[in-house]
Amino acid sequence: AGRERRATATGQAREAALALASSETAAASAVARAPVVEALDALLAHVETVPYRVHARRERIEAARHALGDRTPADAAALVWPIVADEVALLDETARARQPIEVDGTRLVAEVAHVGALVFWKAKDGRVGVSVPGKAGARFVEVTDAEGRQRLLLLFETLRRGATSGVLLVPNPLALESDGARR
Repeated sequence: AGRERRATATGQAREAALALASSETAAASAVARAPVVEALDALLAHVETVPYRVHARRERIEAARHALGDRTPADAAALVWPIVADEVALLDETARARQPIEVDGTRLVAEVAHVGALVFWKAKDGRVGVSVPGKAGARFVEVTDAEGRQRLLLLFETLRRGATSGVLLVPNPLALESDGARR
């Protein structure tokens, strides 16, 4: 009977030690994954500054966050690294796509082009504009001056013809109104 009690006590102690070690490992792993979670938060903030295909980029980041689960820190970093690389590559390319945008409270589908971090748009009704950075993320504003409109129309025509390099003058988004204040 004494042996059985000692065996039971030893087994319980072993189980308690394993449970403690397991919980400590999980806690240490969560702490080690914290920089990866911070990187995902920073990526989400970055997506708002370059409003090009925002929905798809946000979904990819949220899917990575959901997939982190109980991954090791190295696996978590490996999951996030391709997203970081793609965001960096986005800043070094020129591309265009049709996407929904909001201009002065009105939603519309526009042709959106990005040249690095600069984002421009052209609506079917002939309106054109730029993405202006702000504290709450970028927003789309219409360019109404004749010279700026002409330059943006030339940009979209050039991109439509397939050119992705060259020199074109475009309106400066930083010179336009942002968050109610002139820059």
